[in-house]
Amino acid sequence: FDKKPNIKHLKIFGTKVFSKVVKPQMKLDRRSKADMFVGYASVAYRLGNPEERNAYLSRVTQFTSEMYFENNKPTHNESYPY
Repeated sequence: FDKKPNIKHLKIFGTKVFSKVVKPQMKLDRRSKADMFVGYASVAYRLGNPEERNAYLSRVTQFTSEMYFENNKPTHNESYPY
């Protein structure tokens, strides 16, 4: 019990996350969408989109270092990683 636990794998709640769209409809459709990290599930991350008022689970995600909300306004950056 003298050793501190490693918490580097934990993510900050409310950060912007890009999640992969499972099946894009057309060839040139976006392959990912920007959402907010809400929490953890057993095998995936729990993501939410306050503008669309929905929540879902996703295993394929890429975290950014910026917050989803700044000054109570959503930050929209159109640079999608996928």
